[in-house]
Amino acid sequence: MKSAVRMLSLLMTLIVIACNSFDQDAFDQGLEDSQKPSYIVPNTIPATEIQFKQSLHGEDKKAWIAQEFKLEGLLGDQDCRLDDSMVLSLDGTYQFDAGSMSCGGNDLKTKSGVYRVDYGNHKLIFDEGTSDEVSVTVSGLDQGVISLKGEVDIFGVSMDIKGVYTVE
Repeated sequence: MKSAVRMLSLLMTLIVIACNSFDQDAFDQGLEDSQKPSYIVPNTIPATEIQFKQSLHGEDKKAWIAQEFKLEGLLGDQDCRLDDSMVLSLDGTYQFDAGSMSCGGNDLKTKSGVYRVDYGNHKLIFDEGTSDEVSVTVSGLDQGVISLKGEVDIFGVSMDIKGVYTVE
């Protein structure tokens, strides 16, 4: 039993050391050009609410595909989220599709509802006033790329999430 505990302790120490020594910039520089993202994560917001909304849904609707999805405390993207998509429509409705990869638990396959833009706070509020309400901050929106930040409750623990989506 003691040797199992020692082995587990050693393994955890090695994982922590490996995580702390990971150099994302060096990793990214080593990627083949074909593997590098073909988008730039924006850090600006359209100057007016009309431009903001137009960027979100266009003339009728836009489909957004997940490119990056990070959960606080975990290294790298959450692969089960990288096939997620959402359609934002001019009429204030949305459709979400979790794709074929499941993140487990109560992960929903599809969902639809309404969303509202809070331009002054750079937020999108989904299903406002319901038990399913979710609010995300738009940290950047430009040239068919949107960067979102929010929080998710996992087993009673609030964790930060960040996602980047591109227009399909």
